[in-house]
Amino acid sequence: MRQVGIAAFWLSLAAIVGTLALGGSARAGLRLQDATPVAGTPVAVPANSSSPFKTLVAWYAPDASTEFLVLTPLTTDPGLVAAPTAVATGQQPGRADFPAEGLPTMTFGDTTFTAYSPNPDEPGAAYRWSWFDAIEEKRPATLVLQVTGSGGAYEGYVGTATFISRGQNAGGVLVLLVGPADAIAAETPAADAAVDDAPTDVPVEEVPVEETPVADAALDTQARLFRP
Repeated sequence: MRQVGIAAFWLSLAAIVGTLALGGSARAGLRLQDATPVAGTPVAVPANSSSPFKTLVAWYAPDASTEFLVLTPLTTDPGLVAAPTAVATGQQPGRADFPAEGLPTMTFGDTTFTAYSPNPDEPGAAYRWSWFDAIEEKRPATLVLQVTGSGGAYEGYVGTATFISRGQNAGGVLVLLVGPADAIAAETPAADAAVDDAPTDVPVEEVPVEETPVADAALDTQARLFRP
């Protein structure tokens, strides 16, 4: 029995010496052998399922009638330059409407996203433009709208729609970032949390703010003249 134990010891030592003699790359190959897929087998990349938010991206351009915007898929070249691409067979392009009355809507399939104002008393506050050089109507520019979804896969979703405008009636890129309303409600900014935790017995001086009503004509100007 003692001889068997000595023989097992020498065999183990020989195996260790042989492995060391293979070199670093070969040892790495041995360690990875069981985890390496067979050539030609696709490697699955785990999806980021931790976030409930969805990002929808489309190219937009005026319809021939210029009454609404046509939403189509886009593609990018190796230099990340974006351009429109054809709609898949059997699918219909989306559309964005900027009506004379009411606020903009964006329709993708069975879902319609409708813009709304953060302040119900000021419908015009729904339009948040950022103009180049801070000069009104100067492009490139961005228009950000808060939206809520109805119908289809995005029923009850809320978020933002950002039109990245290349020029008046020149088209551009639309990016929607939306998620379930309860998920977005849970995203409490740190500043708001600090206010909630602040003592309530501290007197605060109130400064009167003059409210300027937004006329319907102003909304029509936003929808027509300042359309992306």
